[in-house]
Amino acid sequence: MLVIKEKILSENEINGNNFSEARYLNCRFQNLQIKFANFEKVDFVDCDFSGTLLNTVSFDNCTFEGVKLNWLNFKDVNITKTQFLGCLMEGCTFEKQNLSTNKFVKANLSASYFLKCKLRQLRFEDCELQKVVFDNCDLTEADLTGSSISSINYSNSKISKTTLD
Repeated sequence: MLVIKEKILSENEINGNNFSEARYLNCRFQNLQIKFANFEKVDFVDCDFSGTLLNTVSFDNCTFEGVKLNWLNFKDVNITKTQFLGCLMEGCTFEKQNLSTNKFVKANLSASYFLKCKLRQLRFEDCELQKVVFDNCDLTEADLTGSSISSINYSNSKISKTTLD
């Protein structure tokens, strides 16, 4: 597995490329416009994506651990079999996505917005979910065990068999 440490990445290094079986440690992806990039089996540890715009990007079977992803718009991002562990994801936007195969553990998603997303059986374990909006989402059998869920808005969403402990 390729390991990249403490690197500041540029758009030229990322855009239009495929990345697999790599590990980024303490790297900075800040203020970039990432386009047409695919990441498969890539680990991001303590990285920073602040101010980054994502356009036609995919993350498949990736792990984000302790990563700063605040205020990112994931509308044009395909995310499958990916884990978000202890990530800062305040104010993120997810729109018309199937996120059912992913997992969020100890992630701070406060003030994030999910619009028309499929979140069936998704795990939000011990997450900060204050003021999150789930608008027209399918949360059937989702698990929010141990998560802080004050002021959540479930507008027109399906919450059948959802665990809210």
